[in-house]
Amino acid sequence: MRKLNFALIGTGMIAAHHMAAMDYVEGAQAAGAYGAIPEQAKAFCEKYGIKYYETLEALLADPEIDVVTICTPSGSHAEIAIKAMTAGKHVVCEKPLALTNEDCKAVVDTAKKYNRKCEVICQLRFADSVRAVKKILDEGHLGKLTSVGVHMKYWRTDEYYDASDWRGTWKHDGGGALMNQGIHGIDLLRYFVGSPVKISAFCNTLAHNIEVEDTAVAIMEYESGMVGVIEGTTSVYPGYARRIELCGTKGSIVMIEDQIEKWDVEGIEKPDFEKRTGGFGASDPNAIDCRGHAKQFNDIVNAINNDLPVANGAEDGAATVELILGVYEAARAKTQIDFKTQY
Repeated sequence: MRKLNFALIGTGMIAAHHMAAMDYVEGAQAAGAYGAIPEQAKAFCEKYGIKYYETLEALLADPEIDVVTICTPSGSHAEIAIKAMTAGKHVVCEKPLALTNEDCKAVVDTAKKYNRKCEVICQLRFADSVRAVKKILDEGHLGKLTSVGVHMKYWRTDEYYDASDWRGTWKHDGGGALMNQGIHGIDLLRYFVGSPVKISAFCNTLAHNIEVEDTAVAIMEYESGMVGVIEGTTSVYPGYARRIELCGTKGSIVMIEDQIEKWDVEGIEKPDFEKRTGGFGASDPNAIDCRGHAKQFNDIVNAINNDLPVANGAEDGAATVELILGVYEAARAKTQIDFKTQY
């Protein structure tokens, strides 16, 4: 397998997680980085012994770079992804893929036009436990699903929002507890059961001086009649681990983060996976484990070297953003809306 050169765009907090993840990926090596704050970016490159690029254009013009990982504020993801793929680079993009449906579609279309891989970070999809649950669902072992939900009662301090001028803004963050913190859980629920056809929602700002929501609840109905709930906050102290519930006429499964908490599946023993030792981001975004990112990097390396689709591509990333935007639309409308996905 050819070892691929990765370059980072953005050198803030999440970039350090990307660097740590690459230590677990045999087919990837960090080769360089660009950041909008030169002093920070230079220090980052010196720390990791990688090449510093003075401009984004210089990085994208370097023929030695195979893949870029986008670690910038959310509002810049789509523009950078499009520029990178147009320049011939494959892309790993931090969540969310973009902040609007139009920008998401532009990224999807660019990946197709230039035949580039574009993987969106949603690392929980790659956990062995998650894939085991997905298999149980796909094989119908829970019977007819009747009730599902994802509950993400997180906490963020005022200092967290004050530390960056883009956090908590519609223009650069695209939303709050759902678009930023809750997107992983929402993506996982959509991975398990698909998208709803009707949405009602409440999105409020109760504990912080920010533009976007820090407290949200959505109630959803699916084509089968199944009902679902999304809860997302950054207003609940001290913050609790993500909980996903999948309940049907023949069985139910509950997950806490990527661990299987309840397994009521007749005739099938609960799989025994290694207990996770890393942290979670319910109270501290720095606490996330980098090994999920490593699995995604492995996935794109394999996809590039063997000309395969990535496991969580631009269309998946776009569909999750589309669902969150649907929740926001329902909250603004203060009534139930019909929801139809284009993915």
